[in-house]
Amino acid sequence: MIENELSRWFGISRGPIREAFRSMEKEGLIKMVPRKGAVVCSLSPEDLSETYEIISVLEGLAGRLFCERGTKEDLARLKKLYQEMETRVKNNNLSKYEKLNRRFHDVFISGSRNKRIKQICSTIQKQILWFQKVTLSYKGRPEISLKEHKRMLDAFSKRDSERAEHEVREHINRAARTYLNTIGIRGVK
Repeated sequence: MIENELSRWFGISRGPIREAFRSMEKEGLIKMVPRKGAVVCSLSPEDLSETYEIISVLEGLAGRLFCERGTKEDLARLKKLYQEMETRVKNNNLSKYEKLNRRFHDVFISGSRNKRIKQICSTIQKQILWFQKVTLSYKGRPEISLKEHKRMLDAFSKRDSERAEHEVREHINRAARTYLNTIGIRGVK
């Protein structure tokens, strides 16, 4: 992606494009290459495996902290989202389910009341969004994912921080294994 070309294409100055490039580079989505422009980064299977290991720990910690810091309103939002997710799985509406899945995670991450976890998770999630969507398209995965969210919700409802952390990490690791195993990569626990 070249700044000048994008500037002409969108009919805007180069400043906003340059700023967008800086932001995307900071998030690991692109790499700026001299005399070439912005090049979209790709994740190798090994990079993806390591990224899932990191996100499982961070979201697991957010789940633990949610049990200690999440409000009744946060918990009510999670319950409502879960009910909507259940309906989407029954109706086989995977695109809507995927969005609700992301919102479910966003609610308990925000409910952890830890701004750093929220910020880092947001950055990592942008890097693996496509892989998450693909994983949910595998036969039987939405139903499994829904059951995993039910176990997380039960742990959150009981304020069982240890179990919540475990369930969140298992959910993410199982999704990672599903994707990575299909492309022949092992190693995510």
